[in-house]
Amino acid sequence: MLLTSFDNKHITHFECGQYHNAAVANGQLYTWGWGVFGQLGNGTIENSFLPEVVNFFDDKKISQLALGHNHTMVLCVDKNELTSLYVFGSNHFGQLGINDPFGEHMVNKSLVPVKLYLPSNADLNITMINTKFFSNLVVDKKNNLYTWGTSPHALHF
Repeated sequence: MLLTSFDNKHITHFECGQYHNAAVANGQLYTWGWGVFGQLGNGTIENSFLPEVVNFFDDKKISQLALGHNHTMVLCVDKNELTSLYVFGSNHFGQLGINDPFGEHMVNKSLVPVKLYLPSNADLNITMINTKFFSNLVVDKKNNLYTWGTSPHALHF
């Protein structure tokens, strides 16, 4: 199937998740597919059969994408080359690395992108991201490797 949504656009990144997809074209993030856990980042749990822009990222420069089973990670870089990691979708296995601010309940999903804050001793400049199923890995510029989600060695935020 030819996706005409990308006609006359320059695609720089793309990823396939279990049931959803994402691409960056002309600097904008597009997502489509199954959206039941919010992994499309558009504020709903609706499925999208065609690529739709995730407006949250319109003023950000996206450097990497990683799509898990039912969650999404987006790495952005600012003009000073500092990075920010955003996550959205299912958090049933801790793959978003977020809890409620009072630590009482696990947040089970996020329908919109949420900035992830690594532990205070972490280098704030992430160079690589990856995810598979319900586990995530990131590497910082000091070559430290962090993991969270269902990995047995995961961080517990």
